[in-house]
Amino acid sequence: MLSSQSWSADPRSCDLARFERALADAFDAADAAASNFEALHQIDVDLWPNVVFSFHPSLTLLDLEHGTVSLYESLRDQLEALGTADRAEKDVVAVWRREYEVFHCVLGPDERLALNEAMLGKKFSDVCSLLSFKFNGEDVSQLIAGFLSAWVENGLITNISVEP
Repeated sequence: MLSSQSWSADPRSCDLARFERALADAFDAADAAASNFEALHQIDVDLWPNVVFSFHPSLTLLDLEHGTVSLYESLRDQLEALGTADRAEKDVVAVWRREYEVFHCVLGPDERLALNEAMLGKKFSDVCSLLSFKFNGEDVSQLIAGFLSAWVENGLITNISVEP
């Protein structure tokens, strides 16, 4: 099917297959209990710079052609697929599972940067410094607080530790 002319003309074809594979892999990933907001509140304010997060084993980030997710959703919902990949930028998509349900969302560039660094095991202070650098030294506390809140709410974080 992917080799038919209508599919091969759209650069999202391969990314659509990659996305569907990521959804299946997320469903099959190992189980892990998610952390909660209380775990965040228990961390002493002086220890926050050294906080490191662990993420759900199902969580993956994908760089996909712009519009791949909307194409997938149109096909899934049996709607007419809209448009084509009309931008050079990639969409960054997070895919994960919470309990028995698989989720996905397109991330903005700032959240992608923060989440990618956190997934690499960087300390909270390093993630904040990187975002602050990107924003020319501006206060990014509200931005990172929003990201962190969403990560906890969506069950992405499974462990919170303090490194020396």
